[in-house]
Amino acid sequence: MAEAHEDNFWDLLADVARLQERMGKDTVAWARVYEATGEALQQNAETTALMADVGRRSEQFMRTGPPAAARQAMQFFLNPLQAFGAAGPGAPMPPGPLSRFWEAWLSDRERGAGGSETG
Repeated sequence: MAEAHEDNFWDLLADVARLQERMGKDTVAWARVYEATGEALQQNAETTALMADVGRRSEQFMRTGPPAAARQAMQFFLNPLQAFGAAGPGAPMPPGPLSRFWEAWLSDRERGAGGSETG
């Protein structure tokens, strides 16, 4: 009878060891889940901070418009001739140094193209 009791004890101890092994694996799996969740929360926080910054900048842009440098760049792309001093869709501008250079370059080019070319 004592021997049967011993066998049951060792079987019980082996079952406890198997159970602890499974619990250890489960704990490791849950730790990985918690780690992934923590990383996702960190990235979510970074995304939210970027969204707040974009929102703040957009609100400022809506109130004040683009900075002067951006306005000049947009004006250049919308009306490039005016940037060179040529008359645009608005009132004619007085010729500036760039427009005089542009006209001189064009006239020199036209003289070169209109002359006799030997080839």
